[in-house]
Amino acid sequence: MRVENMSLWYRVLSARYGEVGGKIAEEGRFNSVWWNNLINVKNGAGVGGGQWFDDNVGREVGDGAQTLFWWDPWIDGLVFKNSFSRLFDLATNKMVTVAEMYSLGWGVEGVAWQWRSRLLAWEKEKVQECCDILSNIVLQPSHPDRWIWHLHASSSYNVTSAYNHMLTSNSNNLAVTHITEI
Repeated sequence: MRVENMSLWYRVLSARYGEVGGKIAEEGRFNSVWWNNLINVKNGAGVGGGQWFDDNVGREVGDGAQTLFWWDPWIDGLVFKNSFSRLFDLATNKMVTVAEMYSLGWGVEGVAWQWRSRLLAWEKEKVQECCDILSNIVLQPSHPDRWIWHLHASSSYNVTSAYNHMLTSNSNNLAVTHITEI
């Protein structure tokens, strides 16, 4: 769904469930049983818990045009809206891409930082933390962004690698459960 976001099947799911942060919305009042089951597998229900899928997918940034600054895991798995939740709450440009932030200037005094209200001192410190993380990032205009899958050597998602991960996670949990019951 993250790679083929212009396909017909993606557009059908998007029309049915809506989009949040450039992804098909997971939570909704009118979700089908099928969609809820799919989301449960993605989020780790029966797979050792946790966000197993999101923990194993990342964004390789080239030109930054297809990567959402706040929403996508693009620097070592860091999702800015989670790690800097207060800044995300204050930001007026929640759907901005990495390329847009970069071109506006993401230094401390950069125009990229647009806020709903004046920042408090501790919030300014958080901006400085962000800027420190971003200071060594250089975009590559001739390379498009792409999703990478950490569970396969090719960095491309395949069902076998996901299945093997789920088997390993479940067998580890079963072993731990069995040991704790003894």
